[in-house]
This record gives sequence, C-alpha cells and structure tokens, in this order.
Amino acid sequence: MVTRHSLLPILILLLISVLVALTTQSAAAQERPDADQPANVAGNWQIQWEARLGTEHATVRFQQDGSKLTGVLHGQLTSQLGSPTVSGKVQGKKVSFTFEFTGKYPFTLTFTGPAEGDTMGGKFEVGGVVSGYDPQGENARPSDYSWKASRIPDQEGQSAQDGKPDKPGH
Repeated sequence: MVTRHSLLPILILLLISVLVALTTQSAAAQERPDADQPANVAGNWQIQWEARLGTEHATVRFQQDGSKLTGVLHGQLTSQLGSPTVSGKVQGKKVSFTFEFTGKYPFTLTFTGPAEGDTMGGKFEVGGVVSGYDPQGENARPSDYSWKASRIPDQEGQSAQDGKPDKPGH
C-alpha cells in the first residue's frame, strides 16, 4: 500500500527535476542570440559586384538603427555618376539595400543576401532602366548578377563628421 509519506520524496524529486529543466532551458534561451535580432552591419564595407561591364568595387559605410539601414557609397562609380542615396533593412541575417542614382539616366541597384559576421553577399538587380535596357541599348536586367562584401575594420582617422571611409574603393 502506498502512503502519503512514501510519495513525498518522489514528488519532491519530480519538482526539482522540473525546476532544473526549466532553469536550463531559460539560461540557454538567454545565451543564444534571438533569430529575429537583425545582424549588425553598421560600419565600413568593401563591396564588389559582377555586372555586365565587369567587376565594380566600392566602399559603403552603413549606419544601422535597429533593422533600418542608411549609408554613403564611395568609389569609381560615384565619381562618374554622383553619390547615390543608400537605404535598406536587415531582417535576421538577411540584408537588403539599394543604391539609388539620380541624374540624366536614373537607376537603382538593389542588393539582397545573407550577412554572416564580417561577410555578406548574394544577388542584385538593376531597376529604373526603361524597358530593361540601358542608354546604349544593352540589356541591363539579367538575373545572374552577384555581389559580395567584407567588413573593413575600424580605422583611426575616420571622419566622424562626414562618415566617409579613410580609403574609398578603387
């Protein structure tokens, strides 16, 4: 016959086991980063993309406010076409941003892909080109354009006022 006194040690052991399991799960959840937490892409990045006319190189400085991105692009393309508006977002490890060039022939470059620590990359699209062709009549919208970027470590001498990287892209 089972008595109340003989069940008490079993119930105490069961209660302790449940408390230990809950504490362990809670601690593990606090130690791992939240999957919905946006990746940190703030700072300077060396970016390159494969385009119709070859590989472009530039430096982009991202400012990040939660999931919202803004930035400044520097490189040969900007010396030819002016500085674009840089905007985008980060959702988890997925980053997307746009370089919006204005001028005689306005267009946008939209980049998407995963961010992993100090690297990111993926595919990009050309937008804003009438009928998908550039002013020379060449197709500007193939779907196989790719890009990649590497974080540039913080450097002394970087201007905090203008946010420009020390060494623009080549």
